[in-house]
Amino acid sequence: MGFCFRGENENGQRKKTFGTRSNSNISKGDHGSPSSTFRESVRNQFLPATKRHTGDQPGMSSVGEEGEETTQRTFIPLQPRPWMTYSHDHGQTSAEDIIDQQRRHIEDLQHRLKEADDDLQRFRPERKYHISDDYLWVLWDDLRYKIQTHTNQRFTTKPKEWSLDQFCGLTDQAAEYMDNPITRGKLFEAIIWKFLVENVFSLDGLVWSGSAHEHLKYLSCIFLGTSIAFLLISSVYLVNHRLDRVKTRILSREEYNAWRAKSAAMLCLPDRNAEEDGGRITSLSSELNQLLQRSQSYGYNANSRPNISEILVDAVNIDMHMKKSRAEYHVYMYRPIEYRDFSMISDLYTHGFEFNPGTDQENVTTAGGSNRRRVHLVVSPVVLKRGTAEGNLYNHKIVISKRSVLCD
Repeated sequence: MGFCFRGENENGQRKKTFGTRSNSNISKGDHGSPSSTFRESVRNQFLPATKRHTGDQPGMSSVGEEGEETTQRTFIPLQPRPWMTYSHDHGQTSAEDIIDQQRRHIEDLQHRLKEADDDLQRFRPERKYHISDDYLWVLWDDLRYKIQTHTNQRFTTKPKEWSLDQFCGLTDQAAEYMDNPITRGKLFEAIIWKFLVENVFSLDGLVWSGSAHEHLKYLSCIFLGTSIAFLLISSVYLVNHRLDRVKTRILSREEYNAWRAKSAAMLCLPDRNAEEDGGRITSLSSELNQLLQRSQSYGYNANSRPNISEILVDAVNIDMHMKKSRAEYHVYMYRPIEYRDFSMISDLYTHGFEFNPGTDQENVTTAGGSNRRRVHLVVSPVVLKRGTAEGNLYNHKIVISKRSVLCD
């Protein structure tokens, strides 16, 4: 069966030329003819893997037996690609190593994504922090035991030199309590607890917030409506009205506690420990030790445990748990206002008031054994809870731990 193609004659006119699939009619002198040129173009188009017929080339002959033109194909071996590397040939990374590296990279990305997702879940507005009353009581009781143990180790004998000013505002019977070996330690327990209430459990505390302490305290005062800073919003109002505090809250009770809990959750990392805020812990430890050092017993071992630093760390961790909850926790020696401003507490509220069985628990009975239900020394504060972790029912209150008192 033949085929035709278009060529040109000597005058440049197109003409049809017929040929056959057989090479038998083509002599070795016909390579310059249109038919020969067409065959070569076909080879070059459909046989790219062979060496083109351009005359006498290696692996190809133009004339075979009986004058027939034959073509011998030469197959070129597959050349290695850049990604086909072998460690035994060129010292490059093998395919198995590449797969292993990719697997480890994927595992690392999955781990990072999980951590990011956990952080996002922790900061979700609807996620509320819960701490059970029983667990909080255990933490508080452990702190109270450490303070009691510390004072029993540090103040075993009556100090040779001591001043009533050291216990000013705590009790009106400091001399009697100092002579009694049972109540002597209670005096120094009261000093430690009062220090913790002022510097850890109040707005002056917030030790767990680190460098954000001052900013968080400032915003808390504004939202609670207890700071003159709120008046800076209106300079005219500040000039014409000199007020010690603002009566109106900017946020409702529910809104403020929600903001406080979210702020604490963001500032308190999951594995955060109060020891990370070693700067303030060290400063507070030094200050408290100075209050106690001049009255401690001779020969006291400063390396005894529990020490003041451990007591402060435990107190800060408890405060961190309470601040992360939307429930309100009030820790106070005499009045709840201590949380905002301890300076408002006068000596009229610190001793001589009537014993309250709802919030007070007598620690020890004096040598005389009398109990006229008048408090003369508050040894440790009360922990009062209002509301729930869901941020409601603030009219409902629970006493987590009663304050320890001495009556006479």
